[in-house]
Amino acid sequence: ALLLARAGYTDCWDDVDRFARNQLLENQFGALARGRDLPLPDDPTVAVALAGAWESFALPYRLLARPDDRRLVEGCCSASGARALSRVWEHTLDYAADTLTIHLGLSRSSPWADVYSHEPQRGQLDIVLHVPLALRLRPPRWAPPDGLTLLLDEVPLPLEWDGDYLTVAQAPAGACLSLRYPLLDRQEGFAVNAETTLAFWRGGTVLDVLPDSGPVPIYRRDRLA
Repeated sequence: ALLLARAGYTDCWDDVDRFARNQLLENQFGALARGRDLPLPDDPTVAVALAGAWESFALPYRLLARPDDRRLVEGCCSASGARALSRVWEHTLDYAADTLTIHLGLSRSSPWADVYSHEPQRGQLDIVLHVPLALRLRPPRWAPPDGLTLLLDEVPLPLEWDGDYLTVAQAPAGACLSLRYPLLDRQEGFAVNAETTLAFWRGGTVLDVLPDSGPVPIYRRDRLA
């Protein structure tokens, strides 16, 4: 999706954003790997080694999901997961010819500006400029165009488009450009391996899934709601 997006198929940026916010993060063993309830051998070194690794056999609602119930994590998935995170961070924005282009609505610092995403608490993306520059900013495709507001230091700007990107001809150092948009709540059902999962979305973020079962259930995101 990244290669296609950078080749000009800009609708693929939404695919990158969706995976980065959701399954890519949920497939990584974090604090769960140090919890007492994780079904691992009675060996503390296993939990230490697993923390930070990426699951190799996940379902949309759980980790450790091999059909034969074997507990396996393969090294290729951990390397690929870390590489995917790095590539998403790298390509969140681009700078060329005194213009900063924001492709993904994700938080990121840079020498030119710091980007702060407020999803899923509210539909807001703030860009605090370190240097004077022009900007191109891509709103998510699911956000209704008539619900978009663009402000520079809280002063509304007219919406000027270049394809899928909003543009600002020039903004000074120290200014804050803010994109505001409504967050839409929706439910989506889909099948994987003949099992149906129901996902509860807010904007581009999955807040919860059903079923909530298995040895390592995921998408327990009450803190984000």
